[in-house]
Amino acid sequence: MHSGKVFIGNTLLALSTKEFQILFFLAQHPEQTFHPSELYKSIWEEESIGQTQALKVHISNLRKKLESTPGHSAKICTVRGFGYRLLFDKDVANN
Repeated sequence: MHSGKVFIGNTLLALSTKEFQILFFLAQHPEQTFHPSELYKSIWEEESIGQTQALKVHISNLRKKLESTPGHSAKICTVRGFGYRLLFDKDVANN
């Protein structure tokens, strides 16, 4: 069972419920790309009907939080025309 907390090193990330759910889902499927509507359906448990703006906002917030944390080794990437994926890379902190 997960605690709902995300640490990078000793730093606790303050995540909203949806941010946590998105990050947790992507972390369970590393390097797998998900179309925004598929990711939306997995998190919100309903069809997006083309309305994925909330997802985009949460992804943007997650990126800012991950990238501003020293020692981060994960990055949410956009695969143009396909969707989002989470990459774990020892070199992410250098990008």
